Amino acid sequence: MITYVFPNLSTMKQRGNIDSRKSKAEYINKLFNNDDFKIVEIPADFIKNQTEETKTGLLPCSFLDNNTVQKLYDKSFIKSDYILHTEPELYRPKCSKRTMPNLNWYDETWLNNFINHVFSIIDYFEQLPYAIEIHPGLAQNGKNNYKAYTNAIKFIFNSFVEKYNRRPLILIENRTNSFIKSGDDISNFWNIFQNLAPELVNNVGIILDIQQLFTSCKLDLKNQIDKIPSDSIKGFHIHRLHRTPKKDDGIDWEYVSHKIKQVENEKIIVLLLEVHREEDLIRSYKFCKEFLKL
Repeated sequence: MITYVFPNLSTMKQRGNIDSRKSKAEYINKLFNNDDFKIVEIPADFIKNQTEETKTGLLPCSFLDNNTVQKLYDKSFIKSDYILHTEPELYRPKCSKRTMPNLNWYDETWLNNFINHVFSIIDYFEQLPYAIEIHPGLAQNGKNNYKAYTNAIKFIFNSFVEKYNRRPLILIENRTNSFIKSGDDISNFWNIFQNLAPELVNNVGIILDIQQLFTSCKLDLKNQIDKIPSDSIKGFHIHRLHRTPKKDDGIDWEYVSHKIKQVENEKIIVLLLEVHREEDLIRSYKFCKEFLKL
């Protein structure tokens, strides 16, 4: 079974709230006379531009806390499932000092700050997320590695359970240049994760970004997809450079569709159409329904 996720469109108020995104998702559902878009995506980046620096008084790439989160987000009154999309480790040219944040999963102090950042957003919305999406980050000369990442995920998971008394769903996005970018990387990570945290395999998994995988492996895409264990996958990102995919755009979308259907037969998965414009969202949804037959 597939549940579609309404993405964080660039045309919407950044940060913002759940309500505005849920309203847009319902509009798309009405266009197609269904309720496929049941979840919305909420950005949870670190401080990423000068406007946010000014509003919060924080430095570039800083964590948020209970005092600053209210200066960037709006209160939400509609109950809706949402995925909290955390910092992907992107270069920030719009900050007062051009810089890039680091994801230091091996560092206990950093990890505690990251958790406080995430929890401050959740607490402000006063409703728990459907899932938290995290990213591997750069290897940093081996300090970020599969074991350190697994331990960090366990710490996030246990901290969430301790605070909210619920087991969270944690999604991991493969990213170009990170230490989990290829099918081989995902397979190797998952083997270690299963051994070190077997109790979490139902609550943690990959949200496979097809574009990121293609950028990493190009013509080896089918082979790399085949190497990814189906039980590691909890969802997919579908887009072509954040625009609508096409059947002849270089990615073998028919093969991607085969993989999605294989995974879908085993579990509930989420499908995030990671585009930036509403017109691309509508076209991408049609592409998934009409060409990919999802």
